[in-house]
Amino acid sequence: MKIENYEGTADTFTFPTPPNSFDDQGESNAQVTEVPYQNLHIQVGGGGLKPKSIVLQGHLFGLNRNSNYRELAKHFIFEDDKLKKLYFEEDKFYLGYGVSCRKTNSGQRVGFIDYVANFRQLCPVLLSDTQKTADSSNPQTNEGNFYTFIEEITGNYVGSGDVTITDSYGLTLKIPSGLFSGTETVKIKFVYMVDAGSFVKYTSYNYLEIGGSSANGLQNSKGFGSLRIAEGASSSTINISNLSGYSIKFRDGYTA
Repeated sequence: MKIENYEGTADTFTFPTPPNSFDDQGESNAQVTEVPYQNLHIQVGGGGLKPKSIVLQGHLFGLNRNSNYRELAKHFIFEDDKLKKLYFEEDKFYLGYGVSCRKTNSGQRVGFIDYVANFRQLCPVLLSDTQKTADSSNPQTNEGNFYTFIEEITGNYVGSGDVTITDSYGLTLKIPSGLFSGTETVKIKFVYMVDAGSFVKYTSYNYLEIGGSSANGLQNSKGFGSLRIAEGASSSTINISNLSGYSIKFRDGYTA
């Protein structure tokens, strides 16, 4: 089991001993309105989840127990400005960030550090460690048991017209032609930690770069939605106009 950075240098911490327990509980964020004096009530849901809290309980021992705990605490407490990949299965990870970490030194367990660490998952999909790259002539399939998000799309603007990208769920992303001055490169990232200044960063979904620089103005037909590929479907379900030489990157998606 390990935790590492999602972007940039991985800075991997591998747990020397697997946690004694790994509590992974998901909860729907559907809203239920109770109808007074009735036995039928109203539910409104969109297949969404509350941010999942994953609790790890374990111990560290040996000569390196203190330095190992410091590395654990770094990932779970001190780096909430970075997105993290938490691996419980060897080839799949949770995407999120560390929330808390607590240690206990007990007189009855000399040489041991007991810890409890909390991780919060931002993306409801368990993602494959292997990133797939597809293009118009080489489609790739989501071989997981759940939908997955498009992690990145890159291409070159053809010089005229709006760039539109549509998935099989009815979501359309549009980059108006007025944002371009020529035939710049285009990159759309599923999620990116944007620097807001004063050492503060925040998550930006459908993050857009034009010509290597951050750009505003991307339009989303579903408000806060991100491009998806269904279980068993291929990247050919993503329709792209006015981008040449484009590539689509994604990972197989799984339910946790």
